[in-house]
Amino acid sequence: MTHSVSHKLFLRLFDSELLILTQKKDGAVLGCEKHSDLNAVLLSELLVNFPDIYSSIDLVLENDSVMIIPELFYDSDVEKLYTLSNNLSVDNCLQLSRTDYGIGILFQVQNSFLKCIKNKFGNCRVRHESEIMIQKIYDEIGLEQNRVFAAIHKGYLTLIAVKDEQIHLCNSYKTESVYDVFYFIMLAYNQLQLMPSAVELRVLGNPENKAEIVELCSQYIRNIGFWNEPVNLIHSQMDPKLLESSFALQSVLCG
Repeated sequence: MTHSVSHKLFLRLFDSELLILTQKKDGAVLGCEKHSDLNAVLLSELLVNFPDIYSSIDLVLENDSVMIIPELFYDSDVEKLYTLSNNLSVDNCLQLSRTDYGIGILFQVQNSFLKCIKNKFGNCRVRHESEIMIQKIYDEIGLEQNRVFAAIHKGYLTLIAVKDEQIHLCNSYKTESVYDVFYFIMLAYNQLQLMPSAVELRVLGNPENKAEIVELCSQYIRNIGFWNEPVNLIHSQMDPKLLESSFALQSVLCG
């Protein structure tokens, strides 16, 4: 593949799994590499093979370490706030994304991985999937209607809930089965006093266990919708399934 400085680079980090995608200016995905069981040494050796200059470089984090805070607390001790309800690993550092819509996204990233990537790509933008999904909701749907959004991954679930034209929930939960997913979705409806018969559940992406989740949730939730973003893979040999469960990655590739 011939490199051009107009190309965009996307890195999606999920635990120790890294997906690297190169995209042309016209939106077509050119290349895709998947690497599993990474450590800092392997990551450094891997990145040496990539050019230094792209038109943009994004690192997308997908993990269950997210927390939202009001912008009023941006200048406070955010680590103290975060650790009131989350464990901050000694191997991780805390990142704060300050959004344009009044809330900040706090999340963890493995320090050694971040250092490797920043050493190679100093202008890399680091974003959590929750920030990307919330931005997409603001830009394309808005907050006029109450809704619950669910991004379902292997091992965890991220829920975003809109109520009274505000984001009332953005949280991630460890899950081991579709029953865990169902439990946390219904818990969100209950805690926020949202009526399952009236408030839509919108599933983001196309999770592997979609049919089972819909079967469970449809017993109580009347309106279940789905949201996927089309990605141009016409010039790529990439397996589309690598993108199906990641609505955040779909969104940045279509942005």
